[in-house]
Order: sequence, then C-alpha cells, then structure tokens
Amino acid sequence: MSANVTNNNDVLGVVDGKMAELNSALTKLDDLTAKHAALTKSVADLKKQETEHLRNDAANEDDAVQTLIQLRGKVDVQQARANSLNDQIKEQKAATVGLGNTLGQVLQTLWYQLKANRTARVTRIFDQNFEMPFNAAFSKSTFIEDSRLVRETRDLLSPRFNSRHVPTVDRIAQLRDFSKEFGPLRDAIQKEPDLVLTPVATPTLSVVERAA
Repeated sequence: MSANVTNNNDVLGVVDGKMAELNSALTKLDDLTAKHAALTKSVADLKKQETEHLRNDAANEDDAVQTLIQLRGKVDVQQARANSLNDQIKEQKAATVGLGNTLGQVLQTLWYQLKANRTARVTRIFDQNFEMPFNAAFSKSTFIEDSRLVRETRDLLSPRFNSRHVPTVDRIAQLRDFSKEFGPLRDAIQKEPDLVLTPVATPTLSVVERAA
C-alpha cells in the first residue's frame, strides 16, 4: 500500500469516526424523544383516570381519596421526569447540531481537496496537449472547469454539508442523511490518483450528559 493511500485512509478513518459519533448522537436524541413521548402519554392517561374517579359518585370516599393521592403522586413524578427529559432533549439537539456542523465543514474541505486535485490534473493534461489560440472566445479556466473530471465533483458536494442558518429541526433532518451523502464523495476520494489528503481538524464535541 502506497504512502498516499495510507495517508488518505487515515484521514478518512478519522472522518468515519466522527460520522459514527454523529449517528450515535442522533440515536441518543431519538431515544430521549421516545421516552419523553411515552411519559407524556402516561401522564395524560393518569389524568384521565383521575377525572374518571372524581366523576364516580358511587365510589367509597375513603377509597377514592387514596386512589387520587396515588394517581396525583404518579402524575407529579412522571411530569417532573418529562420536564427533565425535555431539558435533556434541548441539550442533545444543540450538541448534535454542533457536532454535525463541525463534520459538515470537514466533508466540504475534503470535497475542495478532491476538486483541486482534479483541476490540477486536468490543467496538466490540457497544457501538455493544447495551446490556447490567440484572442480565444473562452478562457482556459472555462475549459478546465467544464471538463468532465472537474464537473463531476459538483454532484459529490451536498449543499447541506455546510448548512448552518436553518431551523434546528430542519438541520437535524439534514444530518440524518450525512452518511448516505458522504458515501459517493468517499468512494471518489479513494479512487482519485495522486490525491494526498491534508488532515482536517475534527475537534471532539462530546454530547452533554445530564446528571441523574
């Protein structure tokens, strides 16, 4: 295995690790959301039971009091847990978006490196085989940018990799597709001759853990 391939695999390995972190953060967010939904439903069911007991005029008063005390105690506990989960969900969303934005910058940087390498390769081929005519209607850069090799890179850059100024809900929906959208770019990078990836900064963003 050449040094270039080893280097590129190392860089891609770091990015894969960050992608795994993002997917893990999304999974945790989904788990918290599911728990919150279950608790919210449970609280609603308990309140419904409370209303039914209050409307039951035939029930023994002492028994009704004990039942209501238990129901209201459960409502208070589960409502408090639901509120706590709501705070955790907000924290998890912020951490997930932060991690996704950092990863999006990295993916865009990889794309720029691939495009630059292809542009340089096309330029070498052009210079070795062609000479621009005097007063040509088009510049050499136009031919380079419109060459097939360079033009193909446009389909490898997701416009959502570096989207930042979007609502949190929409941004999280975008982050869920990162793995799928990164696949074609990753494949192209691995097949690109003479490309030497520059290691990209991928600071670790830990997901906030709320105290029990």
